[in-house]
Amino acid sequence: MNRYAEGVKDVAWENEKGRYVIRNVPFRVYEEYTNEPVYSSDVTLKLLLLKELMEENEIPNEVDFMKAKELSLE
Repeated sequence: MNRYAEGVKDVAWENEKGRYVIRNVPFRVYEEYTNEPVYSSDVTLKLLLLKELMEENEIPNEVDFMKAKELSLE
């Protein structure tokens, strides 16, 4: 059985357009594999979608993942 710890963290980056922050992104750390955070595929897809929307000025430069997690990828 894989033992892991769960948590949330902020993901931030900068580019020539500005600084961006996605707060409260859920992750897991698996004790037997690594000490690095691991994101589920669902979280990863939503991070990519939020990143694109933020960089295109469709949504604010700072968002809370928990509030945005209901976004549909339709």
